[in-house]
Amino acid sequence: MMPPPPRVKVIRGPRTPLKGRHVVLVEDIVDTGLTTCFLMGYLHRRRLLSLKLCTLLDKPERRQMPVDLTTWASQSLTASWWDTAWTVLSSTAI
Repeated sequence: MMPPPPRVKVIRGPRTPLKGRHVVLVEDIVDTGLTTCFLMGYLHRRRLLSLKLCTLLDKPERRQMPVDLTTWASQSLTASWWDTAWTVLSSTAI
């Protein structure tokens, strides 16, 4: 018998109203899909125009829940990719 899936608890929701906006959820690793599926449902209930998922690493062999990936980065990353990602995140963080 499998144990029940772990519960996900939202500590702080989005600080910006998301209704009527296009949203990209960026995950570091999509593994079992449990947390990702929870987050996709949580965000979808906010009446978004669109919701896409992008991940750095994907582990489909460990998947327990179906996950619709829009795109994912190559597993052979270079330092320049990290530099670019950090620059984008730093410049867009509020």
